[in-house]
Amino acid sequence: MKVARRLGIWALDYLYAVRYQVRAVFSRERPDAFITGSGPLAPVVLIPGIFEPWRFLLPLARHVHAAGRPVHVIAALGHNDRSSPREPTPSLPTWSSMICTT
Repeated sequence: MKVARRLGIWALDYLYAVRYQVRAVFSRERPDAFITGSGPLAPVVLIPGIFEPWRFLLPLARHVHAAGRPVHVIAALGHNDRSSPREPTPSLPTWSSMICTT
């Protein structure tokens, strides 16, 4: 792949990321808006990426939900900037308790 094409793809990727990071800051959409599905399809769990709030994944959540799947969001991770313990810690909530179900 030519260098100019790679740079163009890189720039488009960063423009996308910046656009949706900014939109995530101003969005007031709630994760519970996606819990119900319109059919018997399996639910999808969205886990925010590192330094990305769940609202960064809104385009994906909307698309999957529009296809009829319930979408559950682990919104409690926030920007997901905490380190992960190597051993299970009793004081940390379990993944299932962090999934938005209401």
